[in-house]
Amino acid sequence: MGRLAVVRSGHRSGRPRGRARLEGCQPRNRRRLHTILGYTEEYAAEILDEVARLGSEYMGDGVHSGLGAINRIRSTLVRRKDHTGLMALARFSKSVKAAARLEAVRWEDDGTLAVDATARLAVGPDREPLPLLRVDDRLIIDPAVTGSFLPAGEHVDVTDELTHFTTSLSLRNRETGVEWHCLWGSSPELVPLPGRNRYHLVARGTGRLVHLTGDQPTLLDRGFWDVWIPLKGLGASRKARLGSDRAPAVDPLCLPMLPAIGRHPVIPYFTDTHSNLTLDVGRRGKRLTTQLVGRDVSVLPGPRPELRLPIAAPCTGTPFPAKVLLDRESGEQITVDVQLRARTGRAHLPLAALTHIPAGTWRLSLSLDDSPALAAELCELIAGRRARIGPGRVRRADLRTTAAVTRERGRPLVTKHLEPLSRCIHWIFRRAAASKTDHG
Repeated sequence: MGRLAVVRSGHRSGRPRGRARLEGCQPRNRRRLHTILGYTEEYAAEILDEVARLGSEYMGDGVHSGLGAINRIRSTLVRRKDHTGLMALARFSKSVKAAARLEAVRWEDDGTLAVDATARLAVGPDREPLPLLRVDDRLIIDPAVTGSFLPAGEHVDVTDELTHFTTSLSLRNRETGVEWHCLWGSSPELVPLPGRNRYHLVARGTGRLVHLTGDQPTLLDRGFWDVWIPLKGLGASRKARLGSDRAPAVDPLCLPMLPAIGRHPVIPYFTDTHSNLTLDVGRRGKRLTTQLVGRDVSVLPGPRPELRLPIAAPCTGTPFPAKVLLDRESGEQITVDVQLRARTGRAHLPLAALTHIPAGTWRLSLSLDDSPALAAELCELIAGRRARIGPGRVRRADLRTTAAVTRERGRPLVTKHLEPLSRCIHWIFRRAAASKTDHG
């Protein structure tokens, strides 16, 4: 039987448009390895015999030897017309998935989110790493894996395929299905497994979550953007969502980002169902203000105290408008328009903007969205000749952060006033030394 005749024999006829789809997509889909698991034994045998005939006509030894490991095994079994082995390989192939781990995240100065991640092939219901065995300076797939579809003593050498184990990074719009490639670079490495000479292959990479138009990164449109890592290697092509498996240090670093000029705010979060990483661009479902709840706020002490907020800010020098809501037990309420400043990649609230309010103790809340009714309580403010933070929930920023912020925003006040005195003393000593030289 011909290729289409075999396919048609197992497919009910339909309208012409359906038949056109059948003759285009169905032949390809029905030859995918794991799909034969759903066929009857007789129909699967017909499909496999037809594939074997086509392979012998159009695929030479050069094509066979250039295939990836899993496809090379399939080609071997097809040539042998080993239907039992092909069914076992189909079950194994169906269990092969991509697994990704999010190692670190950080906001760059240009307002893009950088990620460090690893990806690997996983097999079985527990998603164990695909084991490789080193034998005489060669790497083979562990015979414990291939023993169900290859004869004992027949090995699958993957040594020359390690450099072709590649990954990429992409963003997919959940609503429109548009998918964009991101800036990404990765390299494969062998990671030891328990046991002697056992390893698994891991691709370790770093990328930035921006989509590429040609070779240039461009801004993300409004919407929900899911993060994916496509993986290709050893004859498999799989995709994995990023985020459900992540390092413990990642969660506190997934801060929202204030918008720069011409940009939308970006709020990274982990989905409720599977805990995967998604970017909410343009406040489609999340709000910046609610991201403050439950996060640490610190204060930078000194003559110009500032609140350091758990929100990233691009270092563009452009302030971000916000509203401070002050209230106290007497029921008095005050709303103050303020400008948040970017300091070392984080948003800061200068307390100097609150010096004109009436003296007393106030509860300080901050609103970053258009609705003033939506505000997050941050701390207690003691107003007087100069505003200061009351004791309690807010901790002092560490010395390294304080020094970095001081360097970025300019010289400290003490240095500013001591420098003229230092120059004057230096001038006096120079005149005294010159006078000694003249009289000597």
